[in-house]
Order: sequence, then C-alpha cells, then structure tokens
Amino acid sequence: MKIVSFATKALAILLFIMSFNVSALDQGDIDKYVKSIELLKSTDNPVIKSIEDSLSNNPNFHFDVSDDGSIKMMSQVLGNLEPKQETVLSEFLQKAGYSSVAKWTDVGDRVSAAMMAVEAENTDDQFSEITPEMVQAMPKAMQEQMQGAMRMFKALKSVPQADIDLVKANHALLDRVME
Repeated sequence: MKIVSFATKALAILLFIMSFNVSALDQGDIDKYVKSIELLKSTDNPVIKSIEDSLSNNPNFHFDVSDDGSIKMMSQVLGNLEPKQETVLSEFLQKAGYSSVAKWTDVGDRVSAAMMAVEAENTDDQFSEITPEMVQAMPKAMQEQMQGAMRMFKALKSVPQADIDLVKANHALLDRVME
C-alpha cells in the first residue's frame, strides 16, 4: 500500500514539474511568427516557392489530429519536406530568429490550434449530442468524416487558454498575415 502511495506521489510530482516545461505562447512568439510569414510571403526564392506550390497543389493532403490527440497542422503540412527544401527553409527562417524548422513549426502548430479554437468558440457544441449509435447509422464515408470532426473538436478543447487569449488579442494581425 505504501509503495503504491509513494509511486502515485512521485508521478504527481513529475507531472507537476513537466507542466512548467510547456510554457504559453507570448507576444514575442507571435511577433516573430508574423515576421517569418511576412518574409516567406515576400520572397522570390525558388525553393521556398516550390514548397508553397507543393502545399497548395497537393490534393492528397489530409489533416487530422496527431497521434497524441493534439493539433499540429504546421508539423503535418511540412513533415515531408525534401532535404534541400528543409535546409533552405531553415536558413530562411533564421532571418526571422528561428534556430530550426522544428522550432518554427512548433510555434505555428500552437498559433494554428489557437486560431482554430477561437473560430470554434463561435460554433455550438454540436458534437456533444452525437452518440456512437448515431455515427454507426451514418454511411461509411460520413462516419469517417464525423469521427475526424469529433477528434478535431476534442483536440480544440485542449488548446491552452493562454494561447487562445493571445491569439484573440492578435487576431486581426494574424488574419491579415495569413490570408
């Protein structure tokens, strides 16, 4: 009994300590991210343009929540870059203050998730009333779409409120730069 109690307390302390490693986005993150998007949009670099073209002309891209149940849209979108593309993108992002593509996509994932959460605040909690039996009664293709939408809605509920608040405060700026 004491071993289980000790293990439970140790796990609780470990989770408490780990929670401090995931800090909220701050205004500096938003400013740096906006700068990076503006730089990317204004470049004529052919490799950067090829990345944009491959993303906009990819009919097979399907976004879903990640395996851990979170929204990582930027990571998924840029997860299959060719080595040359990643090298050029990394060098380009250094101009905006990022040390790697991974650090940039992490901020992009969080900004995108918070933006989606802000947009979802304006919709009703329509998925809370859908039962597994209702989903099973749907045609197969519709079941998959509904399950994906439900996963997304669940993931949106786990976006940190501090990230959502910061994105709300910068919503006009982010909308402008991401159009």
